[in-house]
Parts: sequence; C-alpha cells; structure tokens
Amino acid sequence: MTFIKENWELITGLFGSIIAFFGGRKSKKQNEKTKELENIEKVREIEKKLLADMEDQVNKLIKYNNYLEGVIKEIKKKLVQYVDKYGELD
Repeated sequence: MTFIKENWELITGLFGSIIAFFGGRKSKKQNEKTKELENIEKVREIEKKLLADMEDQVNKLIKYNNYLEGVIKEIKKKLVQYVDKYGELD
C-alpha cells in the first residue's frame, strides 16, 4: 500500500499513457477511415465529370455521323442521276 502512496503519480501517469496510446490509435484509425471516404467521394465526382464529358462527346459524334450519312446519301443520289443521264462510269 505504501508503494502505491509513494508512486501514485507514476502509476497514474502510466495508466494515462496507456489510455492515451489506445485512444490515439483509435483516433488515428478513425482519421484514416475519414480520409478514405473523402478520397472515395473525390473519385466519384471525377467519375461523374468523366462520364458527362464522354456522353457529350458521344452525342457530338452521333450528330456528326448523321451529317456524314446525309452527305453520303446526297452523293449517291447525284451519282445515280449522273449514271442515268450519262451512263455507267468505266
């Protein structure tokens, strides 16, 4: 009992250090999880932007493809008219 009375500061300091160690470890793990979740959210935002950009590019390509199909259709039409008027090309 006298050992505890004589060294109570050391004993409480030791217990405090142990509690602080485990509390700090838990806090560190929680911070890591929070950062991981923040990173996942950032990745999701980047994915959304990339998908929107890709969708925009696909829509532009579809419009351009439709335009080119129209041009080809007109050229074929004029070619048929030419063949009807002047005959086959050799």
